[in-house]
Amino acid sequence: MSRRSERKRKPLMIKMLLQNYQAEWPPPPHDPRERCRVGWINDWHVRIFSRQDIKYGYFARHGFLHLQLWHPILRLSILTPSNLTADHYEIFPIRKWRFRTCCLSHVNEILHEHCQAPSIDPLALRLMERYFVLRESQSENRQLVIQEINPSNHEQAKDEDTL
Repeated sequence: MSRRSERKRKPLMIKMLLQNYQAEWPPPPHDPRERCRVGWINDWHVRIFSRQDIKYGYFARHGFLHLQLWHPILRLSILTPSNLTADHYEIFPIRKWRFRTCCLSHVNEILHEHCQAPSIDPLALRLMERYFVLRESQSENRQLVIQEINPSNHEQAKDEDTL
């Protein structure tokens, strides 16, 4: 093999390897690289959007804010209930697609049946949701209400109307 043909093959091989590597990650909204890890429950990483991420504020205002449970070895993702998932837990992949259910006990049954994944402790998850999701959603909504009723905003709006 000549050096010239070897040079042409290297970028192609690297491109193929990168495509294979990227194919291993689940599609959004289940890609764990979109979020930062804030804790863990058993073998599950607990992840959420960073406050600096533009999605964070949008998701908090519209009820889409949720936790992601990510199992790095089994490459399983679970999203907690929010408007994004029609208030259901969403598991990906189960039978190569997503699976939705409304209760955590059913999530644990599915995990055990399909992949022998460790179950998720309901109390630990509830505490994490309260701290990272419910508190933040309420805080974001409170800030919106404060901005709306702030008298200086109304005075400024009146001034703009008269111009």
